[in-house]
Amino acid sequence: MYSSNLSNSDYLTAFDQETGEIKRLNFADEKGRVVEQYEPSESVIRKYQMLSAAREMLPNKLELAGSNRVLKPRVKFCLRQICSTASPNKGEDVAIWKSKEHKTAFYKNLTVCGSVHSCPVCRAKIAARRSEELKLYIDQHKAQGGHVLMLTFTFSHHRETDFHSIVRGLKRSYSGFKELRAVKEVRKLTGEFEYGSCSAFEATHSFKNGWHPHLHCLWFVRDGVNIKQMHKMLAKRWCDYAEKKGLGRPEESVGLDIRDADDVAAQYISKVGADWTAAKEMTHLASKKAKGSSRNPWQLIADYIDHGDQAAKMLFIEYVAATHGIHFVDVTNKLKKNYGEEVEKTDEELAQESVDDADLLGYLSREQWQIVLNNSSTKYDARAIVLLIAQNDFIGVDLYISGLPNNKKKSKSKSKSKSKSKSKYYGHSQPT
Repeated sequence: MYSSNLSNSDYLTAFDQETGEIKRLNFADEKGRVVEQYEPSESVIRKYQMLSAAREMLPNKLELAGSNRVLKPRVKFCLRQICSTASPNKGEDVAIWKSKEHKTAFYKNLTVCGSVHSCPVCRAKIAARRSEELKLYIDQHKAQGGHVLMLTFTFSHHRETDFHSIVRGLKRSYSGFKELRAVKEVRKLTGEFEYGSCSAFEATHSFKNGWHPHLHCLWFVRDGVNIKQMHKMLAKRWCDYAEKKGLGRPEESVGLDIRDADDVAAQYISKVGADWTAAKEMTHLASKKAKGSSRNPWQLIADYIDHGDQAAKMLFIEYVAATHGIHFVDVTNKLKKNYGEEVEKTDEELAQESVDDADLLGYLSREQWQIVLNNSSTKYDARAIVLLIAQNDFIGVDLYISGLPNNKKKSKSKSKSKSKSKSKYYGHSQPT
């Protein structure tokens, strides 16, 4: 362990206390020298900004579309409340760990919401886990000589179309479409009926055409399937069935798109890196920007943060209300039986679990955590800054938090004991 040369003021310069704008983060190198290391696009900062924004945008009680039910958005409590299992007597409340593989810090002992449609932090974690699952399915299927196709199902829509009804209409129509006699024959011919498939829901919005929900599906098929012939056999039937079920009839060339999954993934390799796969294409939909003037839900949050876009706020509320209960990724029982676990973990379970091999860096006291929360907002989120400091130099966490405004008055009993207001260091942190 080295001695940090950072002072309290070094951490105070991370943000402007009047505007909340993040200026920079100072870390120490292996010799304890001050090093400036901050990127405005740092993903962890943006992710927590978006989490705070989602909490701010959504009302405390959200009326669900199509019913008289009222939802209390769980994202409002995500990564804020300390779990009931944490011990207040030991001062070991909010734990900070560091992944050995990714070299990034993360919190434990905090409640998580597991909301894939409203929480950017849980969405990212669940997407990563689902991507890993799908990649295993794909690799196993290919190892046995199989092939994977990506099918995208959509339909015609306009600005006045009710979003809630078409979201559920799309899901029901896809399920019913697969059970049509002619479609079942195609599934048997291609092998999907034997191997299985999965689907992922996505929705974008444009002021010209309104909400645009669609499904991306991976069909596990035999090698050598003729995509053009398959499209010819399925496209018209999908358009007919979508119209029959009350969805707008699309053109055959648009309503159903079929591609080699490897080709789809290859399109993104040059844009986002060589590790992009068909599995990530299915689960990391939020990481892609919608085309043209369309925006996905996460771009709506970004526009609210960056521009105070009130229209984006109302659209995000509409999206969350309409998609409540809609699965992020649906995997058929056949696919799970062939290549995975027959009992699949829920999104909530994936959001809560930690599979990383990690070191415990230390703990924050409840008093410290309250100060951090008091200084977390849409424009500036201290939770992210604490993680970035902790993963480089945990000693700096105390310095940083002590420099944050404390809006909660200290009681005499607490002020006498300095140990309760300091983090507990475990000595695993090393400069990176």
